[in-house]
Amino acid sequence: ASDVYKRQAIGGVMAEKWGLPSPLPNTIAKHESCSNVWESDSLMCVHVADRITDSLLTTSSLQPTSKLSPEAIDWLAFSDSEWDAWKDSARERLSMAQATLRPIQQAA
Repeated sequence: ASDVYKRQAIGGVMAEKWGLPSPLPNTIAKHESCSNVWESDSLMCVHVADRITDSLLTTSSLQPTSKLSPEAIDWLAFSDSEWDAWKDSARERLSMAQATLRPIQQAA
């Protein structure tokens, strides 16, 4: 299986273990194979979270809009100022998480 499908399967199992409400574990486990993310709010939510997470993990510029469709951006219903504030908050939280995890990573 490809890394994408392994990652989504692991995400589905984790969601189940964490007790996330139905249908989220199944939605997470199958979100990459769905052809229409606009068919439900839960699927769109997982799609948007996945794209934002990919952006956070692959770039420091936090430009997830380059990976989100116009429909997903509309679905989020953020104004430009709200989006900018969210990105600033995400940068700050990511920096704090990296600082917290750095000693653990260095010890490993």
